[in-house]
Amino acid sequence: MIVRYPQPQLSAVMLVAALLTLSLGCNTKFDRTAAESTCQELGLCAQPTRLRRFALLCDTSLLGPCSPETLTATLDIVLPAASTDGGCPVEVWMLGGTSVGDTRSLGEKVSPFLAEAREKARNQAREAWQQETRSFFLRAAEPFFKVHPRRSVLAEALTKLSLAHAPDRAMPTELVVISDAREVSAIGGDFECTAPPAPGVWTARLHRRAILSPGTLAHTNVYWTHLNSGGVSPRCPSSMQQEQLVRAAWIDALSAAGAQSVSFHSGPVVLHNTRTDESPKGKE
Repeated sequence: MIVRYPQPQLSAVMLVAALLTLSLGCNTKFDRTAAESTCQELGLCAQPTRLRRFALLCDTSLLGPCSPETLTATLDIVLPAASTDGGCPVEVWMLGGTSVGDTRSLGEKVSPFLAEAREKARNQAREAWQQETRSFFLRAAEPFFKVHPRRSVLAEALTKLSLAHAPDRAMPTELVVISDAREVSAIGGDFECTAPPAPGVWTARLHRRAILSPGTLAHTNVYWTHLNSGGVSPRCPSSMQQEQLVRAAWIDALSAAGAQSVSFHSGPVVLHNTRTDESPKGKE
C-alpha cells in the first residue's frame, strides 16, 4: 500500500534525519524508516495516511438481512475506520429489485483531513463527521427498507458497484456486503432453493455475461456480513451443505475477479487492520 506524507511532514522527517546525522556522525547510514519513527515519537510528524475506499452493499430483498439495525451496526464500524485517516471515501449501495438497474448508490462521503488540529479537536471533528454521515445514509436508505424484492441480483450488483471506481492500488477497497449471499436471479441462478453449480462452472457462466470479470475486484477485500440475520425461507429449508456450496461458489467467483480476500461473518464485519497488515490475505 502506498503511504502518503503531507509536505510539512516531509520537512520534519528531513529535520530529524539531519539531527541524527549530526549526533551520530556523517558516516552513519541514513535510515528513513527510523527517522520517520523518531519524528512520530517526538510529535513532529503525524501517522502516515493510508487511504482506503469503503463500499457497502445493502441487501433488502425478501428475507435479506439488511435493515436499519444491521446497516447502523455496519456504519458504526466502518465510519470510525474511515475517519482514522482523512480522504477515505464511504459509499452505500442498495441492492435493486428484478434487475441490476435498480441497484442504486446513496452517495459518497469522504472523511476529513485533520492533521493540524489538536487531538481533542480531531476526535470531536471525527465524531461529528461520523454522526452526520450515519444520519445521511440512514435517511437516504429509508425508502428502500419499505420494499422487499423477491430477487437478489447480487453478482450483477457487485459488478456494477466495482465498475463505479477503477481498482486502485493506492486506495484499496473494503467491500462490505450485508446479505445472506443467496443469489436469486435469471443469470446467477437460485441459491436459495437449489445447489449452486460447481464453482468453476458458475464463474465461467458469469464471465460469459461480463459479470465479475477478471480484474474488476482487484485490490479489494470482500466481507459477507450478517449472514444469519435475515429470515428463513419456508419453501426451501437451509442446510450446512447448501451453505458450504454457496460460499464455495462466491469464493471462486470473487477470487477470479481479483479479490484479495473473501470472508464470511454471521454478524457484523471485522475489518482487516491495514495499519499493521498490508499483505494480501488468503481466502477465508
